[in-house]
Amino acid sequence: MGIFSTVKAMVEDRGPTEAQQLTMVKILSVVSWADGVLVDAEVAMVTTALAELGGVHPSKAKEILQNVRQFDETLKAELMALPPEMAHAAMKLAFRVANADDEITDSELEAIRKIAECILPGKDWALVRTWITSQDGFLKATRKLFS
Repeated sequence: MGIFSTVKAMVEDRGPTEAQQLTMVKILSVVSWADGVLVDAEVAMVTTALAELGGVHPSKAKEILQNVRQFDETLKAELMALPPEMAHAAMKLAFRVANADDEITDSELEAIRKIAECILPGKDWALVRTWITSQDGFLKATRKLFS
């Protein structure tokens, strides 16, 4: 089962609200812009995720992707308000989006670290690293993130 299907299955019982889906898009937008460039592969990754979840129109997602570039206090609060399974899925998707152009930059890793600090507060970084490295084979990225 792919990550998008997994996310959909996790929230299918109650369904993600549009606001929750928009928060996920904003998080992914911040990661996409972290290196200063939004590439087509990142846009495609985000719109594919939304198509799997249903709900948010691709034009709305593209609007967010063009305009949301910073991880501010409002977005931090929105992320922390997500159900845990959606927050964890957002982090996993963030890695996929960061790697959409086949390169995860230091700035993208820093954006992902900020996400991790929100959804896994007070956790030992070794435990966070173990959790991330167990997700979809991002060993190379996490070595760089936690070095």
